Amino acid sequence: MKSKRDNGRNGLFDFPFPASLSDCNIEISGSKAVLIDGCRGVAFCSAEHIRISVGSRYVAINGSDLVIASMFGSTVSVEGCISSVEFI
Repeated sequence: MKSKRDNGRNGLFDFPFPASLSDCNIEISGSKAVLIDGCRGVAFCSAEHIRISVGSRYVAINGSDLVIASMFGSTVSVEGCISSVEFI
């Protein structure tokens, strides 16, 4: 018999995300584009590194030939040759 806490899951997602990341959605399209919804500002931008503020943390996008392709409201699109995306 399953416990009430299990709900058919394996326990991987039993903990909530921090409040600062709960409104941030990230869509990665291969190694060419990243779409971030929930952006509060661009903290740093160069051809190799872009940091996007998502509250009390940042999404760091690393690679080469990076550009902010579009920025509309709280949505930012980054394009280029992306090697990593991380929360810092």
